[in-house]
Amino acid sequence: RDNLVQQRAHQNIKLYEDERDDEISLKVKDVLENLIYDINVIMKEKGREILNQKQLRDTVASMIYKES
Repeated sequence: RDNLVQQRAHQNIKLYEDERDDEISLKVKDVLENLIYDINVIMKEKGREILNQKQLRDTVASMIYKES
């Protein structure tokens, strides 16, 4: 499972499903890191903190991988 996760983390995300995808290189790993960062910033602005970062990462990653 970990090997599959590593492979998928470095996959390009297809945004348009046509030739424009070759022009835009988005890695699942980059999207995941940025989304988790944004979630943490929003939570801190609201005076809350996510204590289980691993669970957050796993939940967001599952959502992203399902859609990619």
